[in-house]
Amino acid sequence: MAPPILSLVLPSETGRVLSSQSHTVQGYVGNKSAAFPLQLLGYDVDPINSVQFSNHTGYLTFKGQVLNGQQLWEFIEGLEVLAIIKYVY
Repeated sequence: MAPPILSLVLPSETGRVLSSQSHTVQGYVGNKSAAFPLQLLGYDVDPINSVQFSNHTGYLTFKGQVLNGQQLWEFIEGLEVLAIIKYVY
């Protein structure tokens, strides 16, 4: 018996997903855990890491950076220039 087909038709015209989530170097949370399953379903995933930490914040210590609002807009504007996304004002 053949395995079930997970996805035949993408729900958007482009099949792209802009995923703005956290990221950890060690462990699987946020974009690190979301991108691969979406790609398996046929989506083209464009991840923006809202934070990038060494590990999950539930541990005693972690190090990393947090993306601020201006930096996020710079990513959005860069993608808009390339016509990868269309932001509706």
